[in-house]
Amino acid sequence: MSEATYAIEEPNFRVLRPDYKRFVLRKRYCDEVENALKSNRTFVTSLTGIGGVGKTAISCWVSLKAYEAKWFDFIVSLSARDRALTNTGIVATKPTLSSLEDLIRQICETTGFTEYNNLPLEERIQRVRMNILGEFRGLLFVDNLETISDPTLVRFLEDLPMPTKAIVTSRKVKIRVANFPVDIGPFEEREAISFLNETARSNRKQFLAEMAAAEKKIIVDGCDCIPLIIEWLVGRARDPQKAIRLAKSLTKDGGHGEELLEFAFRRVYAEMTGEQHAVLQVLALTSRPLPIEAIAIGSSLSPHKAADVLEELKDYSLLEKIYDTSYRDIVYSLLPVTGSFIMRELSKQSKTELKIRKLLTDWYQAEDVVDGSDRQLMQQVRRGERDPELALLEVARHLIEQNELNKAESFFKQSIDRNPRSWQCHLELAEFYKSRGMIGESLKHFERAAEFSPKQGPDRASIFGEWGLLIKASGNRTALRDAAPKLAEALKETPTDHICRNALGECYVHIGSIDAAIHILEPLRNVVRLRSDLRKSMLRLLEQCYKATSDIIKLAEVRNEQRDIQ
Repeated sequence: MSEATYAIEEPNFRVLRPDYKRFVLRKRYCDEVENALKSNRTFVTSLTGIGGVGKTAISCWVSLKAYEAKWFDFIVSLSARDRALTNTGIVATKPTLSSLEDLIRQICETTGFTEYNNLPLEERIQRVRMNILGEFRGLLFVDNLETISDPTLVRFLEDLPMPTKAIVTSRKVKIRVANFPVDIGPFEEREAISFLNETARSNRKQFLAEMAAAEKKIIVDGCDCIPLIIEWLVGRARDPQKAIRLAKSLTKDGGHGEELLEFAFRRVYAEMTGEQHAVLQVLALTSRPLPIEAIAIGSSLSPHKAADVLEELKDYSLLEKIYDTSYRDIVYSLLPVTGSFIMRELSKQSKTELKIRKLLTDWYQAEDVVDGSDRQLMQQVRRGERDPELALLEVARHLIEQNELNKAESFFKQSIDRNPRSWQCHLELAEFYKSRGMIGESLKHFERAAEFSPKQGPDRASIFGEWGLLIKASGNRTALRDAAPKLAEALKETPTDHICRNALGECYVHIGSIDAAIHILEPLRNVVRLRSDLRKSMLRLLEQCYKATSDIIKLAEVRNEQRDIQ
């Protein structure tokens, strides 16, 4: 902050003074924050992200716009920032907020209800809630919430009375109730270069603004397009050559940017759990995005637990994730500068680094797979060189041939984890469970296979036919009624499936749909080479149908056919 804490300081309005000299409009984020403020379903708008990506700048810009547009009856702004990064290092700053009591006092002073400040705190809170926040349309802007240890402040913000709203910035998600989260990431390259030019000019370093486009790209890429890092680099650069060296060094060893890394990451890193550290260390050690299985192996966690930790780390806005077409799955990585910080921390634990590298090497080499051909296949899968779920199915089939049923089941499940929408994977696991007499598990995967099956054709018929036959034989009270629509769907795709036709006819007979049963079963009488067991079953079922409809002529014909085949 500058010496003047507020850009606007007048009755009912205190808006923090922005750090920026010229605001780089980041339309997507600004629109999200504005829309959240205007939404009747959102009370708190949380801007999260690592230090220096521009959370405060966007919040200040939107707050100033709200002031100019008269969206609110009052605006109260407070900052819990207790340090800042300058060219000389990290320096302490004086926060205006450290507790709920500070916020209550500022609300009273800004809105003119100063007499409330003489009341006991609990009564003061109630008066503020009822008579100020609940009566007037206000905006509370709380900056750097992560530095505050007072849990009552978070609870207060989560329970704001209508019609008051709040904007909160934090390096970690803190508000969970009635919250609209806006995860602020780095600049886009175009924005970063524009910011570099403006920062260079305002710092009288025109030589940076005059550099070639390719050189500017090197600089902003080296800074991960993070505004604070670009500002820091501009402040340190004495000539174009040093600027390029600084940018390159940031993602290599972090030595020149030690203060920067401490400022951006230390606070959130210190509060993380050991499991979160382990996952970050695995990601920092590799130069390519990793799938969940590799992260789990390297961090010595189960895949389920590793997924939970990755979900937790989203709160810190440290991860990047993309869909990798070779893995057919989401893969995770860190921003290079983030990775540089984690690597500096990991370098203090040499044994840990060696252990992680050994675990990852063994996993990529598929040392856990005994069979040589299967190991080679798994190596290709884990390197993203083979269609993963189909390769895993191939291994599972091979293990069934070797009677390694438990291992086969594990690989079937891995194939589904890799592609939960693969009907092939669900179908093969359903058939595997069926062969082992695990009817409930088999039915579950037949249902999933049907959900993702082709819209038409023999594969769809096979899935629905097998599913219907298994339901029919399941022994459930409504088995025949439940099986009928599945068998009908299969028969629609393959009308010549005599087994399916006879089974559907049987279902219709037993649920009392006699006309439907006759319609389905009668074509089987004209099939010349129908299996004898199916012909006997079909004639028996038709006999019941003709009895029910009192069709004496057809009943006599069926009985004659039955005598002929005995």
